[in-house]
Amino acid sequence: MISVDLGKGEQHSDAYLAINPRRVVPTLVLEDGTSIGEVPAILRYIEEIHPQKPLHGETAKERALTGMWERRVQWHNSRAIASDLAHLCYRSGVDIPCSINSRKNRV
Repeated sequence: MISVDLGKGEQHSDAYLAINPRRVVPTLVLEDGTSIGEVPAILRYIEEIHPQKPLHGETAKERALTGMWERRVQWHNSRAIASDLAHLCYRSGVDIPCSINSRKNRV
């Protein structure tokens, strides 16, 4: 395991760019040099190579509940980012589509 200091911006270094062109963390680098840079994909990979310890649950119900919570986290985070972006654009006078900019008509 190699630590990446986000505070120092190490994810933007040329060395990390070679591992993950999107410069996001975490990234799992396999022995053959393949890089997997999305948490759901990393978890799926780990679960596939270690099926005796399923990360997403052992039953259909457990896997469905895990999937539900994964989607809720993704949805919640994307909504928060879209809201922040809309607010920043509104405050800076940048016009963006009203479907994103829910704050435009609020004063």
